[in-house]
Amino acid sequence: MVRSSQIVDAGPERAPERVRALTRRAGRRARSMAGIPQPEVHLAPPRFTMVVLLVEDLPRSLAFYRRLGVEFPPGAESRTDIQVPLGDGHQLVISTTFVGNDPDRRRPAGGSRILLEFFVEGDAAVDAKYGELVEAGYRGRRAPWRTSFAAYMAMVDDPDGNTILVTAG
Repeated sequence: MVRSSQIVDAGPERAPERVRALTRRAGRRARSMAGIPQPEVHLAPPRFTMVVLLVEDLPRSLAFYRRLGVEFPPGAESRTDIQVPLGDGHQLVISTTFVGNDPDRRRPAGGSRILLEFFVEGDAAVDAKYGELVEAGYRGRRAPWRTSFAAYMAMVDDPDGNTILVTAG
């Protein structure tokens, strides 16, 4: 299986490897469709490994996520895609090019369908981070409030309209 991390980081030098992998899969699929018995395959369950954000302007998005404590390698602004570790084997991918793989993709409108949550130290930190982001020009979707389950949080949109929760924790 070609993983999305291979797609993000793959350059022209890895193209033959990708072609061979796709050719092997196509051959297995053709033999299966022709009724040729296939060995039983035991697949591991899927693992959640990354969040991929589709963005229009990478430097603009990096500036926003840096304000939330995400560290990017030097020279990240000059790339079209960036992958950074989040810990525990999880990755954050911010991409301006992956959107081309979805032929039905339309620019989102309205509220977010997925929320990213960043924890800060206490209620005062939520107030401060919300104020900093709104003052920097990002859209404050909802000022800090106490939820029905006693969490203190605020909602801010990133430059591409993804809603971010800033939560006391």
